[in-house]
Amino acid sequence: MTFIHNIFTTILLSAAVLIIASCGNARYDVTIDGRLLNINQAKFLVFSPDGAIAGIDTIHVQGGRFSYETDIRREGTLVIVFPNFRTVPVFVEKGCNISIDGNAAQLKTVEVTGSKTNNRFTEWRKNTSQQSPRELEKLAEKFIKENPESPISQWMRMQYLPRVDHPAIGEQMPSFTAVDIDGQLVNNEMLRNGTTVILVWSSWNYDSQNAVRQVANNMRSTDNRTIDHAVAICIDADPNRCRSMRNTQNAGNIIHICDGKMIDTPLLKTLGLSSFPANIKIKNGTVVARNQSTHRITK
Repeated sequence: MTFIHNIFTTILLSAAVLIIASCGNARYDVTIDGRLLNINQAKFLVFSPDGAIAGIDTIHVQGGRFSYETDIRREGTLVIVFPNFRTVPVFVEKGCNISIDGNAAQLKTVEVTGSKTNNRFTEWRKNTSQQSPRELEKLAEKFIKENPESPISQWMRMQYLPRVDHPAIGEQMPSFTAVDIDGQLVNNEMLRNGTTVILVWSSWNYDSQNAVRQVANNMRSTDNRTIDHAVAICIDADPNRCRSMRNTQNAGNIIHICDGKMIDTPLLKTLGLSSFPANIKIKNGTVVARNQSTHRITK
């Protein structure tokens, strides 16, 4: 199960060998250094699903080399999005330099080192690289049970554990109450009649942003409108960024919810939205579809 999709035009990367460093960086909280083979220029995106940094940042690769430096708000996880849309987590803490070593076209073999947490997760991935998806779920569940507070466990919950598709198709939309980014109360009773779409999106995922735009456009249509209500749950850490993106997307006709808790926002659990991007379509209070493509969700 993959947590992140899309952003760049696909570029083939064949190998990556990075410089290994140790903790003790003085200028920035975190430094990630690297040298990539068989690639001259590229851009990676980097974001934090747990708020270690705010918003989204860019790593620039020049001549196959890069050095990314940043301050962090807390210990947590940075996720690097590669040009082939795959991701690598980097567990960060203040004062450490991080190194990544491996083949970007075979991310299961990439080694991230520079702290005990990164070393531990790299070892776990190496030991489980040949396992089936079902076996990975079992091993991830075991690790989470034994290490509930580890940042590795948070990543494993997103990446390896099966989705909770409840309410399932044919079931009633669950009761919920939330507050939108304008401070207005939102609840399930407001969405009981007609067709409702609930979307999960972020400022660092193009597919999810595109889904929001398409739904907003559909709701403005006079001839081809199929959606009566829409709720967009933003998993960004900064509600102000959600407000800004809402205006950029011309999506003011959609209810936007962003509490800054990212993937830990309680509404996601209530609605069984454990994957990303994700959506639910509801007709007259009954779930009729889940996780449709952007093309299908507006039909």
